[in-house]
Amino acid sequence: MYKAFDPILNEEELAQWLDISRPTLQRQRSDGGGPPFVQLSARRIGYRKSAVEQWLEARTIKRDGALAEHTPSETVPTRGVASWSTANLPPR
Repeated sequence: MYKAFDPILNEEELAQWLDISRPTLQRQRSDGGGPPFVQLSARRIGYRKSAVEQWLEARTIKRDGALAEHTPSETVPTRGVASWSTANLPPR
């Protein structure tokens, strides 16, 4: 449920608060991965502050200690394309 007084943030305000770009917000809204939004009019959307806070809480990772361990098959190269091997690619 939403609060009695629940500020509605516009796209620019939310982008500044989350320190992400407006195109990132637009992409997240398009693919369904971003915070829930409200269609205020045909050309205007807003974000309830409480809904964004709940979305952030759901995305918050709480861990004690080290990051999860990965098996060698799950390891992803971090130094660029040169470290990739085509040996594990499926045949064409």
